[in-house]
Amino acid sequence: MYLSFLSLNYRISPGSLVLGFATAQIVGVLSMIPGGIGTMEGSGSLAYAALGVPIETALSAMLGFRMIYYVFPFVLSLPFYVTLKYRKRESD
Repeated sequence: MYLSFLSLNYRISPGSLVLGFATAQIVGVLSMIPGGIGTMEGSGSLAYAALGVPIETALSAMLGFRMIYYVFPFVLSLPFYVTLKYRKRESD
């Protein structure tokens, strides 16, 4: 999360970073939506805005974090999946 803010050229204090992220995680879990998608970004952005971060920066950082958290591992794992799929075909 810190790197998301840093990539937007915004320095955030460690206390604000932890408090905003913890708020987002708790609301995401309590929402009962799989993965807290949408609720985590919204609540985290509002928490960071309440802590003095501009709302545009907070929302961009939250969305950037979620992209890296979900999309990057998925794209990284695709070659492994394809490799395992072809190995299974060859062994059959």
